[in-house]
Amino acid sequence: MKTKIKLLFFFLAYFYFTNEAIGQEKYRLFGMAISVQNLEESIKWYHDVLGFKLVERSEYPIIHAKTAFVEGAGIRLELLEVEESFRLPELFADPPKHMQLIGNKALILYVDNLTAITKELEKKKVAFAFKEAQLNNKGLKSTIIRDPDGNFISIFSKKGMIKINQSK
Repeated sequence: MKTKIKLLFFFLAYFYFTNEAIGQEKYRLFGMAISVQNLEESIKWYHDVLGFKLVERSEYPIIHAKTAFVEGAGIRLELLEVEESFRLPELFADPPKHMQLIGNKALILYVDNLTAITKELEKKKVAFAFKEAQLNNKGLKSTIIRDPDGNFISIFSKKGMIKINQSK
């Protein structure tokens, strides 16, 4: 009887932990969507400034949108040009006020040499919110740029960052 209880306990524990692990694997990041005013201009900007490659174009009639998927820096972005789109100026406040409004804030990338990347971006004449700002006392610095629609792209220095989970 004890053996059967042990086997039952083992089976239940195995089933529970196996399903728990499967549940954790259920979701995968596909990408991030960004609403843009001019799809062609945004595709060009993400290619020329950040090196993203155009992967696919599509249309979503249900939301009256033209879309393009671009990939780079280990992420896929969905750029959407939607009919009758409009801008809320509060979403595009300069730092530090940009964090006061609740909602999406920035695409965050990281690099090994922030100084070199900042200089490269200066040559490309991108719009900066700030350059190599010290974010904390652990050495984390960030340069924040804006895409053609004013969306923030924060570029962190690898030094001072939290550890990155490299699994799958």
